Amino acid sequence: MPKKIGLYANTDRDAGLYRTRQVIEILRDLGAVPLADPAKQPPEVMGLPGMTRGSYTDCSVLISLGGDGTFLSAVHCAQEGQIPVIGINLGSIGFLTEIEPDQIEWALPALVNGDYEIRERMQLDVRCYHEDGSEFFAALAINDAVLSRGAVPHIIPILLWIDGEKVETIPSDGVIVSTATGSTGYAMAAGGPIIDPTLQLMLITPICPHTLHNRSSIIAPHSKIRLTIGNHQHTSHLSVDGRKTVAVRRTDTVCISRAEKAARFIYLCEHNFFKRVPDKIRGRGREA
Repeated sequence: MPKKIGLYANTDRDAGLYRTRQVIEILRDLGAVPLADPAKQPPEVMGLPGMTRGSYTDCSVLISLGGDGTFLSAVHCAQEGQIPVIGINLGSIGFLTEIEPDQIEWALPALVNGDYEIRERMQLDVRCYHEDGSEFFAALAINDAVLSRGAVPHIIPILLWIDGEKVETIPSDGVIVSTATGSTGYAMAAGGPIIDPTLQLMLITPICPHTLHNRSSIIAPHSKIRLTIGNHQHTSHLSVDGRKTVAVRRTDTVCISRAEKAARFIYLCEHNFFKRVPDKIRGRGREA
């Protein structure tokens, strides 16, 4: 039976869907079936010649075509079937993507033939509760969960609790709780450390704290984090992986812990992570 390879394309990153068409053509020549889910991809992707309609849960691999944001969305699409994901970088950085556009022709045969390694990355289980204990939001985070002031130009006092103990109150623009994978995202921009993405841990980084110190905290993966809001009259916002956003009020509680399931990333070859980081940062300004 031909191998089904899922495609998750960002039409804004792939002008004219040139790269997506290229991938479809190569996969078909290799005897594989390029597949896209009509519930998760726009009509212009579904209507491409050679594209098969179906569910990503039927695929052995899911390929994202875009930047890191596209890759994160693809991973979320793959959660139900625990499908391993790999990305073709059409963005400006590509910390999470494995394949550059000029590597497509040798990378796709490796994917079809199964010549790759699957590595698991820790995820966060993010939940919000009202004062009465009722849950009103739940999501998984591969990169991070960010509790912030949103568009309101006022510092918010965020109370940080770890394993049931209050650690401190952080007056700031917000707090980022990230995985090691997310350490090169918003947390890095906020001054947090760069961490090997294969490590199992949680990173807590304040955003522009109004204090005399600005330090991140690295805690054990089995710890339980709780965030509440102190004396603040405005509504704050919780964002998960930059995708899902929910309003959080003073009486609400945000709980973050290690998710039961890990995300599954595909690697075609070995990379020196700490060598790639400066290369990716220097390439930020290139055209997508």
